[in-house]
This record gives sequence, C-alpha cells and structure tokens, in this order.
Amino acid sequence: MHKHALMRQLVAQRKPNFSLPQSFYTDEALFKLDMENLFHKQWLFAGHDCEVANEGDYITLEIGAQPVIIVRGKDGVINAFHNSCKHRGSRICSEKSGTGPKLVCPYHQWTYDLDGQLQFAKDMGPNFNPADYQLERTHCQSVGGSIFICLAEQAPDFTEFTQRIEPYLLPHNLRDAKVAHQSSIVEEGNWKLVVENNRECYHCQGSHPELCRTYSDDPALTGVALEGGSPEIEAHWQKCEENGIPSRFHMHVDGQYRVSRIPLLRTSESFTMSGAVASGKSMVNGDDKALGSLLLFHYPNTWNHFLSDHAITFQVIPVSATRTIVTTKWLVHKDAVEGVDYDLETLTAVWQATNEQDRQLVEENQKGINSPGYTPGPYSPLHEDGVAQFVDWYCQATEQALAQSDSQPQVSLLDLATTQPATMASTAATTATIPLVTLAATGTATAPSEQAAITPVIAPAPALPLATRSGSDLNNKYFEYLDRSTPWRDQSQLLEVVSIVPEVADVMTITFRTENNAYFTFAPGQFITLELPVNGEKLYRTYTISSSPSRPYSLSLTVKAQQGSIGTRWMLEQLHPGMKVRAFGPSGQFHLFHHPAEKYCFISAGSGITPMASMTNFLYDRGGDMDVSFIHCARKPSEIIFKRSLEQMAARVPGIHLAWIVQDKDLFSAWTGYVGRFNQLILELTTPDFFEREIFCCGPEPFMQAVRDILIAADFNMDQYHEESFAAPNFEDEDIEHDDVQLDETIATKVHFLVSGHQVDSNQNVTVLESANQAGLNIPSACNFGVCGTCKVKKVSGETHMVHNGGISDADIEAGYILACCSKPITDVAISY
Repeated sequence: MHKHALMRQLVAQRKPNFSLPQSFYTDEALFKLDMENLFHKQWLFAGHDCEVANEGDYITLEIGAQPVIIVRGKDGVINAFHNSCKHRGSRICSEKSGTGPKLVCPYHQWTYDLDGQLQFAKDMGPNFNPADYQLERTHCQSVGGSIFICLAEQAPDFTEFTQRIEPYLLPHNLRDAKVAHQSSIVEEGNWKLVVENNRECYHCQGSHPELCRTYSDDPALTGVALEGGSPEIEAHWQKCEENGIPSRFHMHVDGQYRVSRIPLLRTSESFTMSGAVASGKSMVNGDDKALGSLLLFHYPNTWNHFLSDHAITFQVIPVSATRTIVTTKWLVHKDAVEGVDYDLETLTAVWQATNEQDRQLVEENQKGINSPGYTPGPYSPLHEDGVAQFVDWYCQATEQALAQSDSQPQVSLLDLATTQPATMASTAATTATIPLVTLAATGTATAPSEQAAITPVIAPAPALPLATRSGSDLNNKYFEYLDRSTPWRDQSQLLEVVSIVPEVADVMTITFRTENNAYFTFAPGQFITLELPVNGEKLYRTYTISSSPSRPYSLSLTVKAQQGSIGTRWMLEQLHPGMKVRAFGPSGQFHLFHHPAEKYCFISAGSGITPMASMTNFLYDRGGDMDVSFIHCARKPSEIIFKRSLEQMAARVPGIHLAWIVQDKDLFSAWTGYVGRFNQLILELTTPDFFEREIFCCGPEPFMQAVRDILIAADFNMDQYHEESFAAPNFEDEDIEHDDVQLDETIATKVHFLVSGHQVDSNQNVTVLESANQAGLNIPSACNFGVCGTCKVKKVSGETHMVHNGGISDADIEAGYILACCSKPITDVAISY
C-alpha cells in the first residue's frame, strides 16, 4: 500500500481519546511522512534573537536532512538559509554557533554576504554571474525574541500567532537576555511520545519530586480547557494584567498553540529547589517576583516556561522513528553575572532533573509500545486532556498535509529537466520582488498594539508584484520599478558616474548608478570601497555613503581632497559622468539599524557630516515622528557641507533641530550662529535632553576625543554613544578622511612569522600575504582582496594598514587579527603563523 494511503487509513481508523496505533510510534516510513507533513511544512521554534545579537552571529540546526543557518545581517535583519553552498552543496557552517563578517564555505571558499548573496567565487570563468547563486532562503520570523522558521516553499500564515503571542512575551524582555546554559539530550523514543509526555502532569507526583516543589499538577491550572478558569487562576490573571502583563488563557482554534500564565505553588517565585528566584537580575520590569510561569506551546516542536527572573525553552527535533533530540535553554537577563546574580546549579537543578526523569519515562514508554502486546489505551479525561488535544491536532494536521500533497501534480525527473529554465525565471522574478529597504521601527511599547512595532526586522517573504505594467515601462531601463529590478552586486556590476556636484571648497558629491540600473541596499552610515586606476595601479579607497537608502537607484559619495591626498584628488580631477569604476561593499557597523531610538543626537565636524547626512535623509524620507538634534562644527560657515539641504529639511518638519558651530566667521557675511569650539555648554543649550538620546559622532579623532570627554564628565551612559573616525588617533586636528593613509615603498619593514621562525624583509607596499609567500609559507587564502576572510591571522605586534571589504569583523580587529591579503606593514610586525 502507498505510504500516503496507509497513513490516511491509520488516521481514519484511530480511536478518539485513545493513544495512537503502534506504527505511528515505530514505523520509519510513517516517521518520514511526519517529517514531510509537519517538520518541513509547519513553523518551528529555532532559537532566540539574543543568540544572534550582533551582526554576523549565527546558529545552526538540522531538521531531518535539512541543515539551516540563522544569521543576523548587517542591517539588523535575522535571515535563515539552507546550510548548503551553491557550488557543490557542502555545508557552509559546521559549528552549532559562531560569528563572522561573511559566510564562507570551507570547501572552496565561496563567500556569501550575510544576506545570502554570493560575493566571491574563485576562477569561475568570464560568463559566471554571482547573482545567480545566492543562498536558498527559508522563512524566518521573530516573535517577542523567539525565532521561528519554516522550510516550506509557501509558509502557513503566521500573522495571527505573532500578533497574539508577542504581547505575552514582550514583558519578559527576551531580546535583552542571554543563554546562561543549554543542554541537549537524546531520548530513545518517538517525537510524539516526547510531546505527549509534556502535555500531561498525570505522572508528575510519582516522577518529578523536584518540579512538584513549585509546579502544580492541578489540571484546573495547567489543562487545555481553561476558558472560564478556576478562582485561583482568575485572581492570578487579574493581578498580572493589572500590572500590564498579559496572562489570560488563549488557545488557537485549531489547537496548534496555547498560552496561559499560571501561579506557582504557595509563595514560590521560580523553578528552584527553594522556590525563590534563581537570578537576582529580573527579566520582567517591576517588583513582583511571583508572576508564576507563562506557559506556551507551539506544535510540533516547542513548549516554554517564562518566569519573572528567567526563562526555560524547549526544542524538539526528531532524528528517527525512535530517537529524538530535546534541547533546553535557560535564559537570564543579559546583564546578569554568574556567581553574582545567579548560580548555575540553582538555576538549572529542577529542570535538569526533570529532563532526565522524562527521558527515562519516554524510553520506557517506547520500549513498551515496541512490544507485540501493545494496544492503544484510553486517556484520562481529567489529567490527559492535553495529550488527547495534541493527538487530535496531529491527526488533523497530517490529514491536511496529505490532502495538499495529493492535490499537487507529481513531477518526474524528465519534467524537471524540461521545465528548469522556467523555474529559474520564476525564481528570479520572486527574488526581484523582495522589498529594498526594511526599516527598523523605533519607539517604546506601552500597549500590545504598540509593542508589536518594536519587533526587530526579519527577512521578509517576497512581496507581491505592485501591478502589471505596460511594455513601454518594462523596456525602459531608467524607469524600472523595484519589483522588476534586482539589487546591486558589487563584484559583477560596475558603478557609472552620473553627476559630480561641488558642495564647498575642495568638496564634491559624486553620484553613481549601476550598469543595469539595479538598486542599492545599505544602512545609513555605511561605506563602500572604490577600486581606482591611479598611475596604472589599483588603488583602494574607502568612503562613507552620503545618500540615503530610501532613494535606492543612485548612490552618492561626498569627498574632500586633503593636502597630499592621492585617491580623492584623482577622483576630483579625473572622474566625469559616464566613467565606470569597481566598488566593494557596503560595509561598516556605524549605522542606525544597530541602535533604533526615539531620539537621536548627531555630532560631527568637517567631512564627518557625511554619515549624519545619510542618516538624517533616511529618517526624513521614512516619514512619521522624528527627533534629531544635529550639531555640526566647521572652520567657517562657507565650509559647512550640506548646509542648505539640511536647513530645507528642518524647515519642513518640526523634528530636525540644527546647530552650526564655526571657529571663524566669513568676511563680509553675517553670522548669527555659535562661534568657537564644541563644549558642554553648547551641548546643553542645543540638546538639553541629550541624556535621553542615542548619540552618533563622526569627525577627526581629537574632535571625537573632546566629545567623549564632555559626555563622560557629564556622566552620560556611553552605551548610547557611537562613533566613526575619519582619522588615526595620532594625526593632526584636521579633516582627514579614512581613505588616504600614505604608504611608501621606500620605507623598509620586516615581517616576523613567529610560529615558523621566518623573517622577511618587506616594505610598506607589500602585503603580509606576499611576504608569507616569499618565505615559503602557505597562509590559506582565496579572494586576495579582503572579502572571504580565509587569510585571517593574528598580529602580535607592530602596525599595519588594512583595507578590507567586509571579510573581518570589528571584534576580530579589536582582538588583533588582520587579513593577510590586504594588510601592509607600516612598521616591523610580528605575525602568529
């Protein structure tokens, strides 16, 4: 009998309110159907936002034969991809978790950006287009700090769950948590037995002495039929909800999820042996520690407990018909310190013991079901209504999945071969409809409707086409709509100069578009690296983007030529409309998406105004409420870049407050603004509420040091301070861009490779990788321009100049690492290799 027909027959024949027939728990063919019908089609709990808190952080998991990567992108978006390289299919990330600026396949170093776009593939020939080989996405959604994924091509609607459950989770501040401990245990039992065991406490008194110190086995509190609620739980719900903490029982109409906040026994506050809180650093705001446990299950793979001081989450991953992995994570506030605020043994003791007891129960249950003497038995209507409810959901979801599978046409390998071009075209069209810019909403939530607005952005599902356009629209490359266009790929598409506009003396804004009119995606404040053909050589220079991502079809750089500069001076003298250059990026951590806020203060000097202009334009174009205090310092009023355009914006909206500070007035021109240098008095006059703002600062290092000194002296919370320097710390007080470090090949240097004992004579224009090759050392490398990160090595001493293209993280740089392929020694250096 066909396995679909067998499954359908067994579901139809099963007896309501009885356990399932034996084959549901033992048969490998039916297990594979469970994976196809449920785990590859339903939304699954995958992890927590705090596990990928920073750009480049990733976690991995395997759902059957489908490995998945979950990673936070440069724009703060959490993405999920199939963990399979588009080259020959190798897993890209083999660790359970990690961090890195790129996703690099270890097999042949194919390098992907954090949004899944292929950035580097070595020696693939002239007709190879990296844009055709982006990683395959899976659906991904954050709900109150918990990440859910769906492997299906078309995911079930998740809106109702998100809108219903997020208000319950937000008070627990899961996005400001950390995983204090996690354990994964293998249970030699069918995954349904694992879930069934969780869905009843009929066994608790006889099996869980630790848990029963604080957790009630009363089905009137923990069951699935609590619409009315007992007096005890009604009183608990009322108390919590009066404090703004959603608590009332809710179960979805199809029974896939349930949420309810229950009181613990007597005066217990948490799941500990004493009943007292396990962590002194509360996760829930407020003084009431006795909030009980927020119970949340979502079939097929998670149940959770959220308490005032910590949270425990459970993830079920089936391995075979009789083997299941259960992963438990204990979360505490991100600022809680082990040994000070919590003790790990106290935190985990109850559920470590309970998990081990449950493992034994499940395994004994499985062994008994394997017996020829097993027959389905009845559920207790009082204590096992949750098990019956789960089994009912399982059978209903299975029947629906089988019906959907039967309605889809069966495709043969011959069919796939003949329809592949159309499939690829369809995929390309879908890719083109993904929205260009996803805006991270700001604001402080006070009610459920407002709380949903602060959900961090997650990679969206492809949008529907805006409309069907006429042929004349589609044939004109200058008037393509976003849903008909594709994003810019830095390696495969050159930038074409559109215009060069003077701003002030020695400052020009150069605007580019792509060869094929693709759109740009970046965060306001990021930079790109240009490859400039200067004197027959390739010169790489980095510039902040001054335009806004909300205007996607062009990209502008506003550059200032310093005395003795090479790259910028060449640009101002040689570039003209129509010329094309190669660029890499965008890159950089200095942008708004990492720090959403209601109020901002932008402080800049000289050419440091460029990222601030991009941020302000972005906030202006986004519309809605904005509150920006914009403070800029220049030598003279005539040297203030973007002065007119910023004043025009400020005149149109009430939320932009400009303050200009100059050292000297222009001759023959009136000036009514501030004269002098930035100081605390000016800060307090222009921005009296600066303590409430996220402060972004950019300019020469001495200027930023002065700003830091002022803020520290005022006892400002420096976690709200972010800066981007355009100069090295020892440079003079002038507007030095971060593009023009002067390297001189006549200055001799030495490169010491400490592990091998080699020493190589070098100079400032030879990369560390070239020196290693000269010494006969084989530092692993691939791209040779700082994008793949393969050649990362530890610099022990000395100074180097590194111009990379996103292949190394800021954390690695701070730890002393460099990329050998794009780092040149300024002094003698020692390398750990």
